[in-house]
Amino acid sequence: GINLYNSANKDAWFTGNVINTKMPYLIIDAAWYGGNENMLCLGWEAWAKEEHFNVQWFYAYSKYPAGAGINTYSGPNGEWTGTVDGSVAYKIYARKD
Repeated sequence: GINLYNSANKDAWFTGNVINTKMPYLIIDAAWYGGNENMLCLGWEAWAKEEHFNVQWFYAYSKYPAGAGINTYSGPNGEWTGTVDGSVAYKIYARKD
C-alpha cells in the first residue's frame, strides 16, 4: 500500500493510514522538493509521495494571443516572471479554493 503522512514536511509522521485501492484521487495541494521527494495532498493529513502515482496533470491554454500583456508570477503575491505566451500550454499542478 501507499503510506499517508500528516504533512508534506520533511519531518512528517506516518498517520497509520494506507491506500490499498487503485482509484482516482483529486490532488488538493503539492510540495515540490524534486526527484522522488515530491508530495501530493489527497485530503486532511493525507500526504503521499508522488512517485507512487501515475498523475495525469491538467493543461490550460490562454484564450489570449501571445503579446496580449497577461502577466505571470512566481506564486500568489510573487515576483513577476513574464507574460503569457498564448501558443503554449501551462501545466496545472494544484488547485486552491
